[in-house]
Amino acid sequence: MLDTVQAAESPGPAGPDEKAGRLPRGRTPVALAVLAAAWALTSAAHLAGADAVLPLLAVLGAASLLRVGATLLDRLVVAVMAVAGAALIGGLLFSVWPWGLHPVAVAGTAFTLLVAAGWALRRRPRLPRRLQASDLVVAGTGLGAWLMVAWPTLTRPLVERIGYFAGNDTGDRLRQFSLFDAIRQIDGYAFMSPDQAHDILIPGMATNYPNGVHFLYALADSFRLSGAPVGNGLAAAHRYYALLLLGYGLFALVVVWAARWVAGRRADGWRGILVLSAIGTFLATGVLVSWVWFGFDSQVFGLVFAVFGAALMIRCPDRPVEQTALVGLALAGVAFTYPLYVPAMAAGAAVSLWVYRKRLLRRRIAVGAVAAAAVGLTLLPVLWPRLAGDFQAGDHLLLWGPIVRVPRRLLLAVTVIVVLALAVTRARRSPVQRLAAVQVGIAAAVALGLYAYQEIRIGTSSYYFEKLLYAWLVLALVALGGAAALLPRLRTARPVAAAVAAAMAGVLLAGGVSFGRTTYSDGRPGPDNTWAAVWADGRIVSPAQNELMAMQRRGLLGDGRFTMVVLRKGKSAWQNALTTMQAAVFNHQLGKLEAYVAAMPLVPTPGEDPRSALDPMWYVSRNWTENLAVYSRTSREPLRIVSFDAEATAELAAAAAGNPCRCVQIVPLGPGAVAR
Repeated sequence: MLDTVQAAESPGPAGPDEKAGRLPRGRTPVALAVLAAAWALTSAAHLAGADAVLPLLAVLGAASLLRVGATLLDRLVVAVMAVAGAALIGGLLFSVWPWGLHPVAVAGTAFTLLVAAGWALRRRPRLPRRLQASDLVVAGTGLGAWLMVAWPTLTRPLVERIGYFAGNDTGDRLRQFSLFDAIRQIDGYAFMSPDQAHDILIPGMATNYPNGVHFLYALADSFRLSGAPVGNGLAAAHRYYALLLLGYGLFALVVVWAARWVAGRRADGWRGILVLSAIGTFLATGVLVSWVWFGFDSQVFGLVFAVFGAALMIRCPDRPVEQTALVGLALAGVAFTYPLYVPAMAAGAAVSLWVYRKRLLRRRIAVGAVAAAAVGLTLLPVLWPRLAGDFQAGDHLLLWGPIVRVPRRLLLAVTVIVVLALAVTRARRSPVQRLAAVQVGIAAAVALGLYAYQEIRIGTSSYYFEKLLYAWLVLALVALGGAAALLPRLRTARPVAAAVAAAMAGVLLAGGVSFGRTTYSDGRPGPDNTWAAVWADGRIVSPAQNELMAMQRRGLLGDGRFTMVVLRKGKSAWQNALTTMQAAVFNHQLGKLEAYVAAMPLVPTPGEDPRSALDPMWYVSRNWTENLAVYSRTSREPLRIVSFDAEATAELAAAAAGNPCRCVQIVPLGPGAVAR
């Protein structure tokens, strides 16, 4: 029966180890002393400017009180995800109390809750000491994935990194950063205070776009700066970029960890090392790396929570309340970071509740209370846009957007392997492996459901269908951990050598090695290149990198002055707008730019309505120099126009000379530039 699934760790909740980890009665004085020490440590760290260590201490504290996870790495991963989920929920409080995201208030509150939890549960701080050989694969995947995506900026001076911040042509990364910027400046969720962010954010961004990952990065940035204001926008952009690279490394680590968690004992030995290495190599070098330059910052963290929650739903630890709380935190995390994945996650949770119902019913009151709280916290960020904004989910799901198509053959192959694993007798009898297949099936059903909806409404599939296919692929990779059962058992007298050979074989089988000269054309790497190799080689960078570097060297970025940019002839019309938007976000002024453009007279394009665009900058860009000439003549807002084109410079200078307010400055850059 499915109800006979063994716990992911032993002993059970009443075992001798559990009793040994309990605090004795009369524990209140000890708890108060620990609480006082925690606040003293928080204050001392702040005075020393070392606030960045406080989140690490919070993770260690949570890990020492949790009992899920039999190995040290398991416990730490669970603690990181629990703290991240709790921080998203805590953000509702941080957004309204007077201290905002200040490290002392946030860390002190976190330590208070940890001490209170230890006191209420009578748990001594305790960490497992057990390590596994596959820990190296899990941790190595996270480190390797981070190195792959960070390599172009790690190997270049600061001034050259600016071109990688927004390497694609959509402007998504700029809008993502502006949301982070707004949360930092208003000290809380933007959707709770949208009126305070109108100069920073484009209309609707505060309420219609999930704030979760940007809140986590803003909170981390506050700790990094010891509570200081966000400061210069250009410096903040570099810090945000560093955080999102760490986020991708965490994503890769959690996916491989989840595959190992689901596989259980099948992950031991060379078979597990082979499969986990192949999964990790694909995450670090394959098509998913493209999410970094496409600006899919929210999707990455949404899948981190989704994968973590799915792993706990598949192989359930024998701790009903703790398991329910952790899955609830994961579900809320998905809702706050990327609600598109909530339906599949919620359906998976319902199946898991049914499968493990006998175990959960042992603590039905506590489990029910925790589950009810989780449902409420999950619905909050999903329903808020409909109540506070003008978000229309049905129409939004039909939008087009740039994205690399999911490799269909790879998706089919991984899914078939997961299904074939059930043909092995031992795997077929495992309710864990069957649950893993069910989770993959749910993800597939949700994706195909959206495909049918899009076909009915617009006659083709589009952007968000690919997003759901990626979720299907990632969950299939998690379930693939159990595919080690398909491989024969081989006894060897040299297990270390076998593990090393298996790891190397996994890297090669996943195509993690790039050969020959790196090429990139039609949005694809060359036949012998990996996606990571193309990115590391600097092939994907903003077309306006040189102009942005010139502006940075002249101090024209992040100085707070309202700026628009004209590039040299030969650049695409949209690049003018995109570079101007980049200058605006470095000045905390993307919302101000959009409002300015929407309010000014426009030079129309025949046959097009310039006011009907989702992004007014697009239609302005169609006649960019002509529109800027109008602005130069009529603007009452102080405006600086940086021009890299001599002909445009002369035209704009003549227009600005006729402006009665004399508030438009033309700044020429490039060979032979003369200040005007």
